[in-house]
Amino acid sequence: MRKIWHTTGYPSDKTAFNRHSNELKALISTLENDNIQHYLSNLDPTRDTNYSLWKATKNLKRPKNHISPINDEKGGWARSYKEKATIFAEHLKTVFQPLPENNPEHTMEIKEYLESANQICLPLKSTSPKEIVEEIRNLKDGKVLGYDLIDATLLKNLPHKVFLDVIQAFDKVWHYDLLFKLKKHLPHCLFLILKSYLDKRCYQVKYGDDLSELYELKSGVPQGSILGHILYLIFTADIPTTDYTTTATYADDTALLSAHSNPETASSQLQNHLIEVERWLNHWRIKANESKSVHVTFTLRRETCPPVTLNCKVIPQENNAKYLGMYLDRKLT
Repeated sequence: MRKIWHTTGYPSDKTAFNRHSNELKALISTLENDNIQHYLSNLDPTRDTNYSLWKATKNLKRPKNHISPINDEKGGWARSYKEKATIFAEHLKTVFQPLPENNPEHTMEIKEYLESANQICLPLKSTSPKEIVEEIRNLKDGKVLGYDLIDATLLKNLPHKVFLDVIQAFDKVWHYDLLFKLKKHLPHCLFLILKSYLDKRCYQVKYGDDLSELYELKSGVPQGSILGHILYLIFTADIPTTDYTTTATYADDTALLSAHSNPETASSQLQNHLIEVERWLNHWRIKANESKSVHVTFTLRRETCPPVTLNCKVIPQENNAKYLGMYLDRKLT
């Protein structure tokens, strides 16, 4: 009836629609009342009805959970959903901000490079899954393709399944730094796609049924996206390495390993590497949490390597550490 009235616009069709609508509301109300009366009439305090009367009484007497208001920055109280959504959005606005600038020359260099002309490259040629399968079939067994040491034999025997690990995006990745590295290492056609992907991204907070205003993201890679962890890996791909230590990274989990028979030498090598990492972190506006970092000496002896520091703070020494979901104790047992 509503569709007929909207199509014709006749007053008679509107009258018919209102009449049927009121009749439907009356039927629904009658049905709800009948259901309530049937439920109440069947309440009984005996075991045959599983003590339904006492359970209904208990539910009625149960205290209701009231959501407390939120204190805002000005000392007032936010009580409505709209006010609470705005407070959370304002808090996230401070989160999605890059760390303070500590090298103006570096910042200016990045901005000038991003404003410069893009390199010339041919349009990307699309690749079909059949072409990839054919390339894998033509690989020679035992041939290693890259730094991941995955050889052709392993590629040919890989099951046709995809395991995705969506990691938490990193809120402090400054977009200018990330775009600088993307433009420097990728063809300009890919760079422009990723630039449009990051440019002028906004977020909105929903609390209850109300929405906050739109806020622009100043930093961070998109959370829960397929490209999020890839962009972070590109951003941190140039983390410093040394010849006398081992660097193991997986997303935001980073482990630095120094091995030597002399504890003093092992700590010295590790400290020198940490100094390089510290400079790199400050250069690219990445903040490390020294208090949550862990320093572990893996040995069967009782002695422990001398402490090391990061940002002039001693990294806590522990007997075990959690890395990629596994707990590693000092004896590796």
